[in-house]
Amino acid sequence: MKLEWIRCFHEVALTGSISKAAQNLFITQPAATKMIHSLEAELGETLLIRTSSGVTFTEQGVIFLKFCQQVLNSYENYLSESFIKVLNDFSVKRCFYGHLHGGSHKLATEGLWDGVDFRLVAADYIGFRPYKVI
Repeated sequence: MKLEWIRCFHEVALTGSISKAAQNLFITQPAATKMIHSLEAELGETLLIRTSSGVTFTEQGVIFLKFCQQVLNSYENYLSESFIKVLNDFSVKRCFYGHLHGGSHKLATEGLWDGVDFRLVAADYIGFRPYKVI
Protein backbone atom coordinates (compact mmCIF):
# COMPACT_ATOMS: atom_id res chain seq x y z
CA MET A 1 0.00 0.00 0.00
CA LYS A 2 1.36 3.38 -0.99
CA LEU A 3 0.86 6.71 0.75
CA GLU A 4 -0.24 8.26 -2.55
CA TRP A 5 -3.08 5.69 -2.75
CA ILE A 6 -4.20 6.67 0.75
CA ARG A 7 -4.03 10.38 -0.16
CA CYS A 8 -6.06 9.72 -3.29
CA PHE A 9 -8.74 7.78 -1.42
CA HIS A 10 -8.94 10.51 1.22
CA GLU A 11 -9.27 13.20 -1.45
CA VAL A 12 -12.07 11.22 -3.11
CA ALA A 13 -13.82 11.23 0.27
CA LEU A 14 -13.38 15.00 0.60
CA THR A 15 -14.63 15.79 -2.90
CA GLY A 16 -17.12 12.96 -3.44
CA SER A 17 -15.71 12.46 -6.92
CA ILE A 18 -12.74 10.62 -8.43
CA SER A 19 -12.33 13.21 -11.18
CA LYS A 20 -12.39 16.14 -8.72
CA ALA A 21 -9.93 14.33 -6.47
CA ALA A 22 -7.64 13.73 -9.44
CA GLN A 23 -7.81 17.40 -10.36
CA ASN A 24 -6.97 18.47 -6.79
CA LEU A 25 -4.02 16.04 -6.69
CA PHE A 26 -2.74 17.14 -10.12
CA ILE A 27 -3.08 13.66 -11.59
CA THR A 28 -5.29 12.25 -14.32
CA GLN A 29 -8.65 10.69 -13.58
CA PRO A 30 -7.47 7.29 -14.94
CA ALA A 31 -4.46 7.45 -12.59
CA ALA A 32 -6.73 8.16 -9.61
CA THR A 33 -9.06 5.34 -10.64
CA LYS A 34 -6.08 2.98 -10.90
CA MET A 35 -4.97 3.95 -7.37
CA ILE A 36 -8.44 3.23 -5.98
CA HIS A 37 -8.55 -0.11 -7.83
CA SER A 38 -5.08 -0.96 -6.47
CA LEU A 39 -6.26 -0.25 -2.92
CA GLU A 40 -9.36 -2.36 -3.40
CA ALA A 41 -7.33 -5.21 -4.91
CA GLU A 42 -4.76 -5.15 -2.10
CA LEU A 43 -7.44 -5.05 0.60
CA GLY A 44 -9.71 -7.53 -1.16
CA GLU A 45 -12.66 -5.20 -0.50
CA THR A 46 -14.83 -2.85 -2.51
CA LEU A 47 -14.40 0.58 -0.93
CA LEU A 48 -16.44 2.78 -3.27
CA ILE A 49 -19.62 2.49 -5.25
CA ARG A 50 -19.26 4.56 -8.39
CA THR A 51 -22.35 6.31 -9.76
CA SER A 52 -22.95 8.93 -12.42
CA SER A 53 -23.33 11.56 -9.68
CA GLY A 54 -20.12 10.66 -7.81
CA VAL A 55 -19.14 8.00 -5.32
CA THR A 56 -20.56 6.55 -2.15
CA PHE A 57 -18.70 4.47 0.37
CA THR A 58 -19.27 0.88 1.27
CA GLU A 59 -19.16 -0.09 4.94
CA GLN A 60 -15.54 -1.17 4.44
CA GLY A 61 -14.85 2.14 2.68
CA VAL A 62 -16.04 4.08 5.73
CA ILE A 63 -13.81 1.97 8.00
CA PHE A 64 -10.83 2.43 5.67
CA LEU A 65 -11.45 6.20 5.51
CA LYS A 66 -10.96 6.41 9.29
CA PHE A 67 -7.65 4.55 8.87
CA CYS A 68 -6.64 6.97 6.08
CA GLN A 69 -7.31 9.97 8.28
CA GLN A 70 -5.17 8.49 11.07
CA VAL A 71 -2.30 7.71 8.67
CA LEU A 72 -2.35 11.15 7.07
CA ASN A 73 -2.57 12.91 10.45
CA SER A 74 0.34 10.84 11.76
CA TYR A 75 2.38 11.64 8.67
CA GLU A 76 1.54 15.34 9.01
CA ASN A 77 2.62 15.28 12.67
CA TYR A 78 5.88 13.59 11.72
CA LEU A 79 6.59 16.25 9.08
CA SER A 80 5.79 19.02 11.55
CA GLU A 81 8.04 17.52 14.24
CA SER A 82 10.87 17.08 11.72
CA PHE A 83 10.44 20.68 10.65
CA ILE A 84 10.53 21.84 14.28
CA LYS A 85 13.81 19.95 14.77
CA VAL A 86 15.34 21.66 11.74
CA LEU A 87 14.25 25.06 13.06
CA ASN A 88 15.71 24.33 16.48
CA ASP A 89 19.01 23.17 14.96
CA PHE A 90 19.55 26.27 12.82
CA SER A 91 19.40 29.99 13.29
CA VAL A 92 16.37 30.89 11.18
CA LYS A 93 15.23 34.43 10.58
CA ARG A 94 12.72 33.85 7.80
CA CYS A 95 11.05 30.61 6.88
CA PHE A 96 9.04 29.74 3.79
CA TYR A 97 7.08 26.53 4.25
CA GLY A 98 4.54 25.05 1.88
CA HIS A 99 2.58 21.85 2.16
CA LEU A 100 -0.13 20.10 0.20
CA HIS A 101 -2.23 19.01 3.17
CA GLY A 102 -3.55 20.66 6.31
CA GLY A 103 -1.53 20.92 9.47
CA SER A 104 1.37 23.10 8.35
CA HIS A 105 -0.58 26.21 9.33
CA LYS A 106 -0.19 25.15 12.97
CA LEU A 107 3.52 25.91 12.81
CA ALA A 108 2.96 29.60 12.22
CA THR A 109 0.24 29.97 14.81
CA GLU A 110 1.67 28.04 17.75
CA GLY A 111 4.19 30.78 18.55
CA LEU A 112 7.05 28.37 19.21
CA TRP A 113 9.74 30.50 17.60
CA ASP A 114 9.90 34.15 18.57
CA GLY A 115 11.56 36.30 15.96
CA VAL A 116 10.97 33.94 13.05
CA ASP A 117 9.01 35.41 10.15
CA PHE A 118 6.78 32.61 8.83
CA ARG A 119 5.46 32.69 5.29
CA LEU A 120 3.22 29.87 4.16
CA VAL A 121 3.69 29.34 0.46
CA ALA A 122 1.05 27.88 -1.82
CA ALA A 123 2.86 26.19 -4.70
CA ASP A 124 2.06 24.22 -7.78
CA TYR A 125 2.54 20.47 -7.36
CA ILE A 126 5.10 19.97 -10.08
CA GLY A 127 8.37 21.60 -9.13
CA PHE A 128 6.83 23.37 -6.13
CA ARG A 129 7.06 26.80 -7.78
CA PRO A 130 5.48 29.37 -5.44
CA TYR A 131 2.46 31.16 -6.80
CA LYS A 132 1.01 32.74 -3.67
CA VAL A 133 2.50 33.79 -0.35
CA ILE A 134 -0.05 33.76 2.46
